[in-house]
Amino acid sequence: MAIAPFVLPLSPECFAAALRKGHGRALMHATRYGLDGLAEYVIDACQYNRAYDPQLEPERTDWLVELLAEGGAEDVVGRAMIRRADEPAERYWDAVHRAAVLRRFAERGIAGAAAALHGCLRRWPETADFVADDEIVLLEGARGLRLVAAYVGRLLAEDADAPVPETAMRVYDRKHGDGAARRVLEDAAQTSEDVGRYLQALDAAAAEAARADADARESQEGEDDGAAGGEEDASDTPDGLGSDRVARIVEQIDCADDEEDPHGIMLLMEQPTDADLRALFELMLAEDQPGRLRRFLQVFAYYRMERFDERLLSLAGHDDADIRWLVNATAGRYQHAAVRALGLAELKRLAAGGAYEGQFKLLVQNFEPGDAARIETVLRVPEVAEELHSVCLDLVMLGEARVEPELGPLGMFVYEHSPCTNCRERAVRLLRGTGTAPDWVLMECRYDCVDAIRGMVLGEFDVTVE
Repeated sequence: MAIAPFVLPLSPECFAAALRKGHGRALMHATRYGLDGLAEYVIDACQYNRAYDPQLEPERTDWLVELLAEGGAEDVVGRAMIRRADEPAERYWDAVHRAAVLRRFAERGIAGAAAALHGCLRRWPETADFVADDEIVLLEGARGLRLVAAYVGRLLAEDADAPVPETAMRVYDRKHGDGAARRVLEDAAQTSEDVGRYLQALDAAAAEAARADADARESQEGEDDGAAGGEEDASDTPDGLGSDRVARIVEQIDCADDEEDPHGIMLLMEQPTDADLRALFELMLAEDQPGRLRRFLQVFAYYRMERFDERLLSLAGHDDADIRWLVNATAGRYQHAAVRALGLAELKRLAAGGAYEGQFKLLVQNFEPGDAARIETVLRVPEVAEELHSVCLDLVMLGEARVEPELGPLGMFVYEHSPCTNCRERAVRLLRGTGTAPDWVLMECRYDCVDAIRGMVLGEFDVTVE
């Protein structure tokens, strides 16, 4: 699947896709052709965080504001954002994204942006997180810090158990030095009951944390003294089948939430030994209940037995797609002829139209020359973003395990299609490492929403868009 260079000007559909992914071509279009007819897409990008995983991907607000400035649409989009500032956000990440955009607008002198940012300040429901507290302090310094503290103080007056955030103080201290925020608020507390209430709650929370730390140290010292005195530790039982540790792990497996990510991993409360894992493996093979079998496999997708057991592959044809996925994820951690054989068979199934179920993982440790071309022939772009991300993530893992020129086309697929900027960054590293990055990709990287991608090609090209 050869990737063709993009062509400027972008169509509205291509611009919208580039904006969502953070591709540099969106900024290049704005710089050269402006944003006429594209305001709806840019307003949407400012109102909603369209990153695939906002919690893990780099924040792109500065890139968006740069795009608006280059496209001459700051005022238009800024006014639209202010008009829509009161619209409810269903996701926390959208709410904090809007606040970050409004702060940039206020810094650039757009009337009404600061007031709209103040209106964003609130506690996110059912959590200890707050929206806009850090942005207000970044914008207004000590005045913003006092405003945030007073707001939290009013919440505490209504609910003494409300969370007590420290983010605003940390933001202020990063710029002005440790203790600077405290001094500002102690001065403000002389005339503001709300600020005083906030400081009192902060001190109470700190004292409670100190007591908890002291209790934890005392408990640990008691355990250490007991171990030194020869007292038996319940965890020091024999390894393997029948051990107390295996029983406790099985209990954790039984209590796991079936609503969790079916392709995820399970982190155990205790570190299993290899003997424990072998015992769990035997229990897993005897399991016929799909939900419980899936949870066992989630353990093995993270914890690796020292030696590969081919009996795992008996589950590769299971009726449950999630189980097949986890088998591929587990088997793919081993270099073994049987795993490679399954990987090649699965490529044929993909070529026949089968669903992607993590099959590329099977070749990460079992790659041979020519495999990249085999994979390229079965690549397609899934319509579901989660499936597309899985494909791209597995391709970059494959490329990172074997940095060879033949993997260039796979890196290009990820660069062009991944919904995730982290995967795109890894793809650019692969393309650079294999010397297979086309000039047009290196040029576009200078305008990417990710600073690390821009930095990788710094000095490669003049930054001016001709």
